[in-house]
Amino acid sequence: RLSYERKEYPRAIQLLQESARKKPLNANSLFCLGMSQLQARQKAEARGALDQALVAGLQDPMATEAKRALADLQRD
Repeated sequence: RLSYERKEYPRAIQLLQESARKKPLNANSLFCLGMSQLQARQKAEARGALDQALVAGLQDPMATEAKRALADLQRD
């Protein structure tokens, strides 16, 4: 998450994917993964991670941001 907050998106993706191989990511981690993938232009992967985050119970304000990002992806 720290890499995401520092806008080190490729590193955030790498660390979160490694973590996901060990145990399922929680909603907040899925959100960070999805938003990092979006910044890295990995649109299909971002859509999947953000959808999973919402299903996992992501709370506002991140849920609102995830929904907005998904709506933007639909328009692309």
